[in-house]
Amino acid sequence: MGEDRSWMYHRRDEMGYWNNEFNVGVEIFLDFAFSQTDSMFCAKNMIQCPCTDTPLFDGCDDGVTVLKWVCELMSAKTLFNMSVTNWDYMLKRSLMAFKKVDREKLPTNYYSAKKMLRRLGLGYKKYDVCVNNCILYYGEYESQCYLQCSVCEEPRFKQRDVHSAKPIPRKSLWYLLIIPRLQRLYMSRKTAEHMTWHLNCYNENEKIFHPACGKAWKHFDSTRPEFTSEPRNVRLGLCTDGFTPFGHSASPYSCWPVFVSVYNLPPTMCMKQEYVFLSLIIQGPQSPGKNIDVMLRPLIDDLK
Repeated sequence: MGEDRSWMYHRRDEMGYWNNEFNVGVEIFLDFAFSQTDSMFCAKNMIQCPCTDTPLFDGCDDGVTVLKWVCELMSAKTLFNMSVTNWDYMLKRSLMAFKKVDREKLPTNYYSAKKMLRRLGLGYKKYDVCVNNCILYYGEYESQCYLQCSVCEEPRFKQRDVHSAKPIPRKSLWYLLIIPRLQRLYMSRKTAEHMTWHLNCYNENEKIFHPACGKAWKHFDSTRPEFTSEPRNVRLGLCTDGFTPFGHSASPYSCWPVFVSVYNLPPTMCMKQEYVFLSLIIQGPQSPGKNIDVMLRPLIDDLK
């Protein structure tokens, strides 16, 4: 399928009728979709929306699917800080309410539930970090042949028995892939139409209610015409702050999450929880300080 998809944003002409370019684009897209006979989203000469899934059981309400049910249970584990053992026990008791034919399509434990959710494609990568935040074992340093920091010469792994199978890093960083989540903003019709809102942002009272109203935004537009010529290009804001996950009574420990906000969206959406993406988790116990730019390298490389 062609790379030019500008027809998606020109649905109607000045008279309110369907644009011929849009109709041709839809026909090309449908021909391409039906040609993917080996795709998991095509069956019985019909295109299945990737958001749909197997119903939880015969006769259940519309929209109640296996995938949604598993997501709700995984969310409960996070909200109530449940252990894997408690979650498996709850799942086992819940499965008793289903018929045998329905239980066969449901996960039986936490591991199988995680394996099912991998279909969403929202994975993460884990990188080792120098205990003093000097370097990130990433790129050319990712290989396990690098056993110590090239700056402070601190060892990369904890001291363990010689016969241990796998070395344990002294400090780690978790990177939650940002590109698949940004792509999903254009996969949904509810959000795709708002991703160009900033182009027609009109500041009637000269009050700043969105970054698009500020001088910095306009200065960027004037100095980066090659970027601003495409309104669908994504503009992001980055923020971070440390917190103590174990309370103040415990030994000092500082964990630093890094969040990314999508400023293409209007102010009623861009600050909502579902559009603020957790992209990095920087492990403690000390804060990264001035070396936080070292930790941001995977994120920056993906956004180049």
